[in-house]
Amino acid sequence: DLSHFVAGFDPSQLQLSCDNLHEIKIEKEIGSGLYRTAYSATWRGKKVVVKVGHSHIRHEFLSELSLTTKAIEEAAVLHHLKDSPNIVKMVGFCNMTLVSELGVMDLEKEMNVSAGSRSIEENLRDARDIAESLRQIHEIRGGPIINGDLKAA
Repeated sequence: DLSHFVAGFDPSQLQLSCDNLHEIKIEKEIGSGLYRTAYSATWRGKKVVVKVGHSHIRHEFLSELSLTTKAIEEAAVLHHLKDSPNIVKMVGFCNMTLVSELGVMDLEKEMNVSAGSRSIEENLRDARDIAESLRQIHEIRGGPIINGDLKAA
């Protein structure tokens, strides 16, 4: 139950809200999930990811109300973790649209030691940081939260 995060979440405290969502310049689609599509975008010169909710989605297990609740819960948890060094920072939220820093990394490409661009130590440090971020969201009160943005190579 994540209601304690939702109760303490006020989207008006964020830099980006429904009032200024029009300032975002969408660039390209970078992924799609069960109930949202992610786009790379620019907002005030910063690279961000915009996760836009599918308004037409109907899933046998998820009603429109539960999809909205899920989006609010995700935003509330991200807001709660805003000071975590291993979690992307949320910039804004409006209805089912969530905007956060763009944290794109192709792990398979980045961790290719044989290419000579990275050391094993650098890869181990990055792997530890990723594991720490997953530990944080899995052990959060009311969780575990499952991250659907990491894909196995």
